[in-house]
Amino acid sequence: MGHAIATFLTFGKVYRIKLNSDASGYTESGHNWWVGRVITAMVGYPFATAFSGLLLYLCVHETYKAAVWILLIMLIMAVVLWMRDLTSLIWTSSIIVLLIISLKFNINIEWVIGIGTRIVLLDSIRSSINILKISFRDPQNAGDATVLSALTFVPPQVWGIIFAASSIVIATYTVLTLSDNWTGIDYFAKVVNAYYLLTDLIL
Repeated sequence: MGHAIATFLTFGKVYRIKLNSDASGYTESGHNWWVGRVITAMVGYPFATAFSGLLLYLCVHETYKAAVWILLIMLIMAVVLWMRDLTSLIWTSSIIVLLIISLKFNINIEWVIGIGTRIVLLDSIRSSINILKISFRDPQNAGDATVLSALTFVPPQVWGIIFAASSIVIATYTVLTLSDNWTGIDYFAKVVNAYYLLTDLIL
């Protein structure tokens, strides 16, 4: 979704978003200018982590409905504007229906959005680390890292490091921000707690 939004904001064209049965996916888009292509390729992994961090922040501050509505609007936009294949429509429509039922009947909204947000955060970190590994093992098939390498002549390994580092930094910042609720400990202790929380997520 981050790629689609970046494409739209940089005056490109989104052709479709496709999700696979294993929950992976990709966005097909086009630009007439180099800067738009670079920005679009750069934002995917950081956006996923930042967006899940935003939803988690809303959940921790007990604004669950706001988190659900933000997610709903983005998913509905994706279905209406960019999803065309059956697998993507089934996956996304199922999530939309689940969220609408939770809102309508006030059934476990906290559980649904809370668990969903943590899964997305976990997946965004793992995906960025995975693309880092691939950039070293098979640099010609490292997704956005390979695309950016072709556009900027910066090695895909460097982009892999940037993706992994940005996701970890954003996730750490999110955890530290939420750690305001941890009273009675100093900042260093919060950093240590954040490290252990992220380690639990990644491993």
